[in-house]
Amino acid sequence: MTFRSDTGFDDASFSGAALFDRASFSANISFVGVTFTDNASFVGVTFTDNFSFGGVTFTGNASFDGATFTGSDTSFVGATFTDNVGFDGVTFAGTVSFAGATFTRNALFKDATFARNALFNEATFTGDAWFEGTTFTGSALFAGATFGGTAWFSDAIAHAYDYRSVQFHTTDPGPWIGERVTLAGAVLHLRARVVVAAVEGDYRRLQSREGVHLVCLGDAVDLEDAEFLRRSILAHSASQPSIPERHHPGERPEGFDDLSPAEQGRWTAQEEAFQLAQSLVGELGPQQVKRTRLVSLRRATAGDLVLSGVGLEDCAFAGAHGLDKLRIDATCSFQRPPTWPWRTWRPFTGRRIIYEETQWRRAHTAG
Repeated sequence: MTFRSDTGFDDASFSGAALFDRASFSANISFVGVTFTDNASFVGVTFTDNFSFGGVTFTGNASFDGATFTGSDTSFVGATFTDNVGFDGVTFAGTVSFAGATFTRNALFKDATFARNALFNEATFTGDAWFEGTTFTGSALFAGATFGGTAWFSDAIAHAYDYRSVQFHTTDPGPWIGERVTLAGAVLHLRARVVVAAVEGDYRRLQSREGVHLVCLGDAVDLEDAEFLRRSILAHSASQPSIPERHHPGERPEGFDDLSPAEQGRWTAQEEAFQLAQSLVGELGPQQVKRTRLVSLRRATAGDLVLSGVGLEDCAFAGAHGLDKLRIDATCSFQRPPTWPWRTWRPFTGRRIIYEETQWRRAHTAG
């Protein structure tokens, strides 16, 4: 069916299967407060204007596979998915919000494309969450969310991931590849292995309750106020993770402006995904990537932490707890003390020094 004018199903109840496959909504559409007591299918649907599923309840399976949302705002705020839900291959051309949504079983976003910001703040994933091959050309915001099962992001890329204050109950979240990854205030409830490739990583107040093997590729890592309550490892990635490829859709066809909004939205989203992948290759590729630097352990609980292969030239240790038990292997690097002209003084020994000593030297040699 084709809906050419504003359509509202607010507070409706579908007692049987609701099938909207390949329907086209060319105006505003609202399903606010709707209850689907059986399966709901929106496979291949096109939404060319703003769309709202706020507060909707899906009791059966819900499928949006291959759907295209070209409106500037799409809302699933507060939605409840009691059974499995699929968004495989979906294109969101505008901002989409799943803030406060509840996914009781599996949530599948395989190969989905989010061309603008994707908001999953305060969402709850009780089952597995699969974002394999997903592209976030804007920011993927999961602040305050809870992952009770698998949080899988293999082959996914993003401009920025924000997992601020997220609760992880899984042993292998990620991997996360993006220009910026934020895990500030996140809590890892189980012993986990976390792989991050990012230009900048913010791990302040990260809490690992059972230990973590944190493998990082990128530049700066900040662990200020972090808590490692069991044996943990922070290591520079010994092998370069491959940046997932995204294919360019090609030159814009003649008559591009005459294409349907859905076709334009899909083409533009593919182009932006390709540009993001190329940017990440330029920043994290084998020839460009820098050695991972730890820039702060201030006030961190680090007695059960092992550092391997990271640069500590700019790392501040002041106020950290358990430094007598912190282990630093030989592959880590420090600054060296300054040398003096041999005619006046003999050079200092080739010992290694920490960041605080360089600060002390600057303070006591000024003027």
